[in-house]
Amino acid sequence: MKKSEVRALDNYIAGMVEKLEENKDKGGWKQNKDDWFLHKKLLEEVAEYFKSLNHPCWSELSLIMEFISAIQEADRDYIDNDKVFTKKEQKRELADIGNISMMLYDNTMRG
Repeated sequence: MKKSEVRALDNYIAGMVEKLEENKDKGGWKQNKDDWFLHKKLLEEVAEYFKSLNHPCWSELSLIMEFISAIQEADRDYIDNDKVFTKKEQKRELADIGNISMMLYDNTMRG
């Protein structure tokens, strides 16, 4: 990895630690055995991020349409829609989410 990428990752980790510390009194993710809560929370946080951009192109309707489009694109990427993902494959998808989030975090810090 390039030094700039390591620095970006370190900054992102520091931001994550800060948020975890801010929310430490909420019980933590291990307290809630229902992962469905965390799945819904992920969607909520993504929506909050787009709202924070305060850009007219991200109206509620356009966000819904983009999400539907993303689901359709994901369906096209997997010809066999009945595929059962392994835990390893699920973790790789979560790593993708984290990586994209880190890139946006880095771009926001520079902007």
